[in-house]
Amino acid sequence: STPSIDELGESGVVFENAVTPFPETAPAHASMFVGMHPVRMGVLSNGHALHPRYTTLAEMLEEEGYATAAFVSSFAVDSRSGLDQGFQVYDDDFFPAVRGLSSIRLSSYALRALMRFGNPLEYRSLLEREGEETLGRALSWLRDNGRRPFFMWVHLFEPHAPYETHGAAGAPTIDHRHILANEPDQYDAKMVQDLQELYAEEVLHTDALLGDFLDAVRDIVDRPMTIVFASDHGEMLGEHGIHFNHHGIYDETVRVPLIVVPHKGSPVHKRIPAQVRLMDIPNTVLSVLGMDTVDGIESGDLTAFWNDTQDRDYASFLMGRMGRRLDEGTLFGYRAAQTDG
Repeated sequence: STPSIDELGESGVVFENAVTPFPETAPAHASMFVGMHPVRMGVLSNGHALHPRYTTLAEMLEEEGYATAAFVSSFAVDSRSGLDQGFQVYDDDFFPAVRGLSSIRLSSYALRALMRFGNPLEYRSLLEREGEETLGRALSWLRDNGRRPFFMWVHLFEPHAPYETHGAAGAPTIDHRHILANEPDQYDAKMVQDLQELYAEEVLHTDALLGDFLDAVRDIVDRPMTIVFASDHGEMLGEHGIHFNHHGIYDETVRVPLIVVPHKGSPVHKRIPAQVRLMDIPNTVLSVLGMDTVDGIESGDLTAFWNDTQDRDYASFLMGRMGRRLDEGTLFGYRAAQTDG
């Protein structure tokens, strides 16, 4: 149940067959911002960083005079990932007590060591920042910068293992962090059902956060905006024997939501069945803004689909992990066109 996301789709273009080239957080986001496959950029896990030689969408817009800011909710996309390139503000502060502490070099090293050698599941505030906090910081920045042309990226982590109840009445009381820390060989039927219900609660909670956030943004910014809504990967909820993670290159992890609401022209409500990729976002945004698209990258211009000048799918090379870590093995695949034309 996602009424806020559904409402967003009613005012924009819904891509029904959008795919991520690599269902892991940092690689998928690198693809979103550069417009290239993660394999070409060498970003193959959450431990790999985007090299400065690659130009991000934020860098391109900063060059054009846009105010740029990012507000992220997961350690997987903190500034170590290289995704901060081009953002004048990159808010990745996960220390709950002292704001700005994570920007101190010694604190950053300590945090990396903790995440590598400790058990991150025991330190929720360091692994994940609650969406309310991330969105609140984004709105604070927007109040000061919203009169300028701006590019703002807001990242939420809620619908991602481990799942939380967020105080929802009647939600299962199962402790997902404890389950993941102990990595059970088998999940019984009751455990699977409870965790699936928790995942649904996470999605519902995120949808409510998004709806409130977009309402607040529209109150601050009194002019049309282009909005892109996307996810970096899906979750396996027991399908194919994979429980509450995003291994492999199955459709459950590879297919992702993608909605584009362009700021120009009359409201567009279309559903596009053709297959597109996350790496098509950069040139699409540039095209919507009336800027030249970039040659030499893999990003397509998706405006052609809603302008009825293209119906040909973008096929995609796929890569994924076989287990929790990259060194447990990788999978490669090719997702061909899904429609005629």
